[in-house]
Amino acid sequence: MRYISAQHRTATKTELSQYVFDDYRLKRYRDGSIQKRLTRKLQCGLYDHEEAMTLWFGLVTQLAKMYCLENGLGSVRRNFSEKLRKGLAQQLANDFKYQSSYTN
Repeated sequence: MRYISAQHRTATKTELSQYVFDDYRLKRYRDGSIQKRLTRKLQCGLYDHEEAMTLWFGLVTQLAKMYCLENGLGSVRRNFSEKLRKGLAQQLANDFKYQSSYTN
């Protein structure tokens, strides 16, 4: 197993989170299918936070793949751990739930 320093882990987390939150693709997805689907479920009373995290995790993984391709980094698994990607998905799901609680 390859040893990764804490400073490198922090740098990769910062890079990916900046890419995810600043990327126009995220804005498109937020205004698009994921947010619409979750809003409908919230209005019907069928909202499941775990399902929301799964949807956001898929998006974060897609954007991580794009980031690796654009920067020639190779595999997503090698550069961004599943724990890191799930943490960002958790943050997105929490942000959605927080924002939707104030809009309803």
